[in-house]
Formats: sequence, structure tokens, C-alpha cells
Amino acid sequence: MDDVLHDNKYYSFHKHSDGSGIPVFILPPFAGRGGSVTDKLVAKCVASGRTVYRYELKSATQETKDLSIGGLLQIIRWCHDTIITEHGSREINLLGTCQGGWLAAMYASLYPTEIHKISLFAAPINTRTGSDNAIERYCKTINIPMHRAMVAMNGGIQAGMSQWMAFALMAPEFVFFGRYCDMARHIFNGDQKAMEKWSAVNEWYDSPRDLAGVWFLDALENHFTKNKLYEGTWEIYGKKIDLSRITCPVYVFAGGDDDITSVEQTKGILDKVSSKSKQFVLFPEAGHTRVFTGKKELDQFAEIFFNC
Repeated sequence: MDDVLHDNKYYSFHKHSDGSGIPVFILPPFAGRGGSVTDKLVAKCVASGRTVYRYELKSATQETKDLSIGGLLQIIRWCHDTIITEHGSREINLLGTCQGGWLAAMYASLYPTEIHKISLFAAPINTRTGSDNAIERYCKTINIPMHRAMVAMNGGIQAGMSQWMAFALMAPEFVFFGRYCDMARHIFNGDQKAMEKWSAVNEWYDSPRDLAGVWFLDALENHFTKNKLYEGTWEIYGKKIDLSRITCPVYVFAGGDDDITSVEQTKGILDKVSSKSKQFVLFPEAGHTRVFTGKKELDQFAEIFFNC
């Protein structure tokens, strides 16, 4: 089942299953690639017997380049309203992965009474923990005027290829050499299943999407550079985003081998929420995307999240 409920120039919104209990709404990463990286998370939630929804941002165009953070939150609201209409209940289980995680946290702070439970996977919440990781190293040296100029030169759009290159240069040996050695090994071994997995992963990785310059620059400056989400000083439409307004159960999943989002960054939300029920789960061997794509990791997530 995959019913398209919304489809416009900004985003698409899909219903993946009918099930029991509080519906699940998944927010994929939106850092320059498609939402298919959450397909396994969707499948796990469907297999758990839940009603599952997911939205996905489309690649930015000249028509959509002015989409703001407030606009992103409004999109989530529109999708949530559709869930309410379909399901009859205002409460949702909100799942945010990576960049979708900090957006989920913002949304939950704005509508705390409508979130039954929230789960964040490898989501950077506190960008100033003092740990040595890719995001914090970048935040310390970031040149906002340069990024504004680059976006302006590209007609108000943050080019997806720029995002691709920024991530690739975090692990250039693997991106430009190592993964192709893996491909050659799978071919040599005649491992069809491994080749299919390699193709799927790399098709996603090598398909960058353009980002609207307005929300990209806002996030770059106010979240990643100034840490305003964690500090409680980020204003959207004149209203401060206050994570302490979140009172629902909070589940945080992090990877011990994540070279993008550190464990300390993911745990930041637990310092701020007012929730009585808070749980942190570390997957010691998991890298960034494996936190929400690995079979063992998703099995453990489902056991914890759906049985509590």
C-alpha cells in the first residue's frame, strides 16, 4: 500500500499502511537527498502493525526557493491535519531521522499535546557539545557570508551537488575509492544480493537534491552555527522554539560509529525536554544512516518504541 495524499511542487505525502494504535509519522532527512533512505524504517513500522505516514521534500526550484523553516513546519502541520482527518485522533507518534530529527523536535515543541511519543535517530540537537565530530568542526569554521554568496550565485538555491561534495569530503577515501572496491569485490564473489544492496544505497547517495536557500541558510546560521534550537533562542514567526514544552515520552537513538552526528549531539534534547519518560539507546557499531536502516538496530527500536 502506498497512497499519495498530497503531491505538489514542495513535497509529497504518503500513507503506507492501515493498522492499529496511534499512527506513525516519519520525517526523513532533508539534507540534499531523497527520503528513500527511510524505506526500511517505514517497513519496520508497517510490520509492527501501525498506520504509517511519511512526507518527502522535493528538489528545490525557482518556484520553491523561498521555502522557510516556518514553511517546513507548516508542511508538517498540513500533513498532520490530514492524519487527523483520516484517523480521527489528534495524537501521532513522530519519528525524525537526522535532519528530520531536529525538525521533528521543533514541531513537537509547537504542538506538545498532539505528540504521543517522539523518536529521534542520529539527530543533531546540541551543536556545541565540545565533542570532536564533523558537524562541530564545521560549525567552528563556517563562513556564513560565503554560503549566502554561493546561494545567491545559484539563484537562491543551495545546489544539491554542493551538499554532496561537502559530505563526500568527510570521507573522501571511501567515497571516491573504497566503495568501488566493495562493488568490485561483490562482482568478483558473484554476490547478487550484496550488489543489489550496493546499487540501492549508492543510487540514493549519488542523487543529490537542491535545497531552498532560505531555510538552508536559516538552519546553517541559527541551528548549526549559533545552536539556537538547543539554547531556546530560535524564533520562527516571532515565536521562540522551546524544547522544554515537550512532555511526551522521548526516545533517542545514536550510533557509536557515527562520523556525522556525535552521541553527545543526539543526547542534547534529553537535557531540555520536560518529559518524565526519556530513553537513550546507543548502537555501538552503527554509523550514521545505519542507526535508522540497520536490521538489528530497527528490530531493537521496534521492541522498545512499540512495546513501551
